[in-house]
Amino acid sequence: MLSKVIVEGFKSFCVRKEVSFRALTILAGSNSSGKSSLMQPLLLLKQTFQDTSDPGPLRINGPHVVFSRAEQMIWHAPGEEERPSFNVGLELSLEGQTRGAEIFFQRRMKPRGLPSLQVTKCIWSSDPDEAPIEVTPSFSEDEIRERFPNEIISLRNILTELREESQGSAQDNDFPPLRLEVTRQRSFLIIEGHSTLFGPVSFSFPGWATEMDQYLRRMIHIPGLRGNPQRTYPVRSVGEEYPGFFHEYVASIIAKWQRQRGEKIADLNRALADMKLTWKVRSYQRNDAEVEIQVGRTEQPLRGGAKDLVNIADVGFGLSQSLPIIVALLVSEPDQLLYLEQPEIHLHPDAQVALTNLIVDAVNRGVQVVVETHSQLILLGIQRAIAQQRLNSEDVLLHWFSRDSQGRTQISSTTFLKQGAFENPDIPLDFANVSLQLMHEYLNAASHIMPQT
Repeated sequence: MLSKVIVEGFKSFCVRKEVSFRALTILAGSNSSGKSSLMQPLLLLKQTFQDTSDPGPLRINGPHVVFSRAEQMIWHAPGEEERPSFNVGLELSLEGQTRGAEIFFQRRMKPRGLPSLQVTKCIWSSDPDEAPIEVTPSFSEDEIRERFPNEIISLRNILTELREESQGSAQDNDFPPLRLEVTRQRSFLIIEGHSTLFGPVSFSFPGWATEMDQYLRRMIHIPGLRGNPQRTYPVRSVGEEYPGFFHEYVASIIAKWQRQRGEKIADLNRALADMKLTWKVRSYQRNDAEVEIQVGRTEQPLRGGAKDLVNIADVGFGLSQSLPIIVALLVSEPDQLLYLEQPEIHLHPDAQVALTNLIVDAVNRGVQVVVETHSQLILLGIQRAIAQQRLNSEDVLLHWFSRDSQGRTQISSTTFLKQGAFENPDIPLDFANVSLQLMHEYLNAASHIMPQT
């Protein structure tokens, strides 16, 4: 599970912020205050790791995050000296162990003035009792041996065991040389050991770099803009990873659930009915390359309704925008990270409340969910679930974002009490205040034009 995100010098994060995460983390606050910017470093890493080629230390123009120049990612304010670098990091709790990585990026000027990024340092951390591992590209082989003696011993022990299993005991002078070097593994800097035992054999440390890579690849991101509904969608292979835009996989996921005839397709239809969007959804494969999504025109089934299905492009926008969210909540597995941006878009209040129940169900199933929202109803729905004891208060965390006069991100955080109230009473939550103020102004204005009796 993701337990922390570290950001410094990235966009509106002028100073270092270490932001905690729980099973359900809510990001709320004013527009352009840094909610999306907090998650963008993870999305940058995700689209970098999933690129079929090597885009360099970061793929800055991808399906999840789009930049055209490296300096667009770096904090800068008028009158301040322009920064050349930023750093981002994450901390995971994996099988009861804490594993962290912080990456330091620097903008470098290429010939002809074209900017690019390079990784200048990686700091790897594990349990608090162990010292962090700092890796830079300039380490020589002698420096690696001097700085990481325990890791080198571990690598040699592994090679020794492999040698003895295949050849039996041998003298130390028969031990093949171990060559060490710093290697860039996409965005990470790691130490690799190479040996000629049984041909080329490679080992790397820290070992959890690969675990972090796999964790970020499996992350599901549902952006605020989920694309316009299409007449047909491309046939996609459905697995544990969803490179690119998740909404392009939805039709193929539904088709897979239909073939399995299990609970997932029934859960999907039930969720759509609870949200009063439609009573049925179906994927229809038109050819080897295209899948069509068909939906019922009504909220509840009618006589002959099985034939009363229309293309999803012919119904309200709320259904096509909500379907990827619902499918993502149902397809996500335990310990998988699901990031939902503004799930309330295009939804009636009743549907927003029903969607909150789906979020709670996913969290209770072991999915880690991050919700970025401007909806008072979604927040109240979560508080109600806590008060009804359908959601553990210790599993929920709220971060409220705002900006200071210089445009720098400020974050106020709170956990929840068992009755659903904020544990921190100083959170500047203004959802209810806006509603009350608007109602007051309306009633005051209406009272001045009411007919006299």
